[in-house]
Amino acid sequence: MQINSRPMILFFLLLALLTFLVGFRLGRRVEKMDKTYVPKPTINMIPTDTPSPTAVSLEFVNYQNKICGFNFIYPKFMEENKISSESSKLSGQNSNVYYECNKTEVFNKKEALSELDPQKELTIQNQKIKLFRKNDQIIMFVALNSSKNRSIFFEISDNLADLVLKTLEFNK
Repeated sequence: MQINSRPMILFFLLLALLTFLVGFRLGRRVEKMDKTYVPKPTINMIPTDTPSPTAVSLEFVNYQNKICGFNFIYPKFMEENKISSESSKLSGQNSNVYYECNKTEVFNKKEALSELDPQKELTIQNQKIKLFRKNDQIIMFVALNSSKNRSIFFEISDNLADLVLKTLEFNK
């Protein structure tokens, strides 16, 4: 039995021609779509000057209250507004630190804090302290100076809380 190869060759030639014509038609469609495509406009970034650090460096000073028996570090730009020998407020540039160590006042503040849920608990000089929030910008807590047997109420701006809490020490 002999196989005639002419119809087979004709079939493959027609198949190659068909593939070529289909590819040609698809190529024309893609070219037409490319010509009608409008890319999104690009935003040209204009270089601006990079901000430079402030010329004035931030300086820190040590605050100490011998009656209540504590000290901490705070920014030098803050000013003290002494309310009494047992309470004071340091303030400046949206930053405040208020403390009170009068037994009656601290008791009243402690009672008010007991109605709130503590946000966080941390340890300062082997003493567990519960931190409370008053709105989103103020942290409050009561700490005990065991060597002076005094409770101290603190109300600190959120932007100073880390600095004060990390440097707070109780002394005799």
